[in-house]
Amino acid sequence: MKTFQSINDFLKEIGIKSTGQNNDFYIFRIEDHFGESGFEMPPYNHSFFELTFGIGHDVDINIGTSKFNTTNNVLSFTSPYQITSWKVNSFAENSIGFMILFNPAFVQSEISKIALYDTFSFLNLYASPIYALSEHQKQTILELMQTMYSEFSQNSAERKSIILNAYLTILLEKINAISDLKSTKKIFTNRANEITYQFERLLKKEANYKNKLDYYANQLFISKAYLSECVKKSTQKSAKTLIQEFIVFKAKSLLHQSNGTIQHIALELGFDETSNFINYFKRQVGVTPNQYKKH
Repeated sequence: MKTFQSINDFLKEIGIKSTGQNNDFYIFRIEDHFGESGFEMPPYNHSFFELTFGIGHDVDINIGTSKFNTTNNVLSFTSPYQITSWKVNSFAENSIGFMILFNPAFVQSEISKIALYDTFSFLNLYASPIYALSEHQKQTILELMQTMYSEFSQNSAERKSIILNAYLTILLEKINAISDLKSTKKIFTNRANEITYQFERLLKKEANYKNKLDYYANQLFISKAYLSECVKKSTQKSAKTLIQEFIVFKAKSLLHQSNGTIQHIALELGFDETSNFINYFKRQVGVTPNQYKKH
């Protein structure tokens, strides 16, 4: 499975020529680049957000453990390091849609890094990655995206960044309302919540059976005991439980989307022996990986 650390690398993979100046934000019309049916992206993840919406598109998309088709006014959202795959089936004659790629830093000038995920709850890994839109919502989102696309194609780099930052914030607020998730606009004021947030961010990127609790504690420059204390205080779960949950979530996503063997998935998750992965998965989920994949 490929992991893309930059927007430019992802654009290159899907065949879009980049100027090299698109470090934090990019928007393109989907049908301009995927006009032919059969284009397929095998499972991948990346370090930035991916927001997609279109009308007249028939595309099968997998995000995490969710599978859906885009024909029913569906807005999809992929968070950093969430496993994703998709296949273009067809486009209607008058179809229109956009894909927006942006780094968290692009919307953090007005919102702190921690508060970003708290303000827009749908950005979190376990939030629903898809939203079915009403006709009114569809037009609102599409008009905003069309305006953003027009602005992206014009203006100087500095002016463009200011305008697009404002429009993106408005778009995220609109999605917040659609998702029915209340914006708490709360900034973590205690150390335990901040440590837990940083821990979960690491898990999204580096959840692996070989990475034990001391690995994450070292990455955060704190002791294992203090990390465990912070996580327990913030989530009422142990740090080891969170590690297990993230590994299982990643395993389910790969089983759901990938055509790779159980052995290949086990190795990707850090298991030296396939049998250890099978036993681990069954203890956590109640069924074997093969049984889960069949259902």
